[in-house]
Parts: sequence; structure tokens; C-alpha cells
Amino acid sequence: MSVTKKEKIQEIKQKIYEIYGWTIAEWAKRRGFSKWTVYDVLHGRSKGLRSKKAREILKTLEEDIRKEPVRLL
Repeated sequence: MSVTKKEKIQEIKQKIYEIYGWTIAEWAKRRGFSKWTVYDVLHGRSKGLRSKKAREILKTLEEDIRKEPVRLL
């Protein structure tokens, strides 16, 4: 079964929330990105998907979603 683009975006959002307890908007703010640019990159609306900023966003997201979730007691 193939994962749709929408499901992949939801998975990324869920992982960021599980790990940090942040929404994508909060993640963007804390990482120094515009939330709108992050949403555009995630949804493929960024015309400069190969731009330096888009690559930086994707690299940072990839690194962050590989971390283990924070367990609160």
C-alpha cells in the first residue's frame, strides 16, 4: 500500500508533535523559518523547491523526526 502525500504530511506533523509537543507552526518559529514557507514546502507549493531555504527546511525536518520522542513523567 502506497502512502499518499497527505498521509506523509500528517505523519510529519504527528512526529514533530510526539517528539517536541509542537505544531508545525511552532516548529517553524523555533527553527527560524516562516510557517508559511514550511507549509508551502510540505505541500509542494514552493516554486523554488530546490532552493537553499527549501532544502534547509527539509533537512532540518528530516533530522528532527528521526529523534526519539520526549517522554514526560
